[in-house]
Amino acid sequence: GWSQDLEAHLQGAGLLNLGDDRPTAQGNVDIAAQLKSLAFGQSQFRNPAIDLGWQFSFDGDRVTLQPSRDGTIKAAQASFGPIKLNKATTLNLKKNDASRFVYPLRSDDEDPITGSFVLGATATEVSLPGLDAPVKLTVPGGTFGFTSTPSTLFDYTFDAKNATLALAQPKADVQNLQVSLKSVGGKIDLALKSPAVNGAGATPVSLDAKANLTGGKATLNAKLGMAAAKVSLTANGSYDLNQGKGKVDLDLPPITFAADGLQPKDLFPALAHSTEGIAGTIAAKGPILLDKNGMTSQIELNLQNLSGKVGPIALKNLNSVVEVDRPWPLTT
Repeated sequence: GWSQDLEAHLQGAGLLNLGDDRPTAQGNVDIAAQLKSLAFGQSQFRNPAIDLGWQFSFDGDRVTLQPSRDGTIKAAQASFGPIKLNKATTLNLKKNDASRFVYPLRSDDEDPITGSFVLGATATEVSLPGLDAPVKLTVPGGTFGFTSTPSTLFDYTFDAKNATLALAQPKADVQNLQVSLKSVGGKIDLALKSPAVNGAGATPVSLDAKANLTGGKATLNAKLGMAAAKVSLTANGSYDLNQGKGKVDLDLPPITFAADGLQPKDLFPALAHSTEGIAGTIAAKGPILLDKNGMTSQIELNLQNLSGKVGPIALKNLNSVVEVDRPWPLTT
């Protein structure tokens, strides 16, 4: 009755004890099951399938399961609001003392169904609003947990360390990434932290980002720390899933260059051969606009009293405002 297209196979053996006031049981069972689709609020899965082995016990009030072997949880595709997993993804459930599933026979808000699982290495591709190409995500391991009650069908958490992200356009990669995903009452929170984001020929920057999905609206707050310049680029915005539109406001405080101090090559090593003796300030501010047709921007790049050599050109107190109307491919 739970699903008309559920296919499941169970095989195992156990011992049932009827000698006490309440029956108890213990044993082992292997479970293989699949569905055409599965949905929990904003989270949806296509062709989910499991292949798991469990040690089970029943104390008269609840069933407790622990992995008896390594198992798998698969989905052909999955989505968490605007975040989509495009390719078939496999979660490897490891046999571990911290992994368990608890099912109370009289589950209520004070005694929920719970699960906690240790996961092995996983690789997938993630689509995000405004990006033409998917992001490649590799996670060496992590932990997944959930609770389920009559009033809250499925709350979950996922935590991982030392993950990597690779973007094709704009080209960038994120190393040593900490990922924290949490869903409570249909509200999804995502937190990302990394000490090393590489891209656009720049020196590595740090990342501290938080995103939230409530109903059909997603919000983003992110900070990219540029240690050499002692400033941080901030990004704050929102995206409406129903309208397919959003805006992210970028703000880069003034970066001051000096002939005997900070130089563009300290931020972008490739500029070492084309810039020399740069002095002055550079700042940037403005929105990136997202819609179903792609990404545009109205970012203003502010140059103040810029002097020095840029290639064969010698500048003296250049002042200018350049509007970036598309961040990538870059057009002004």
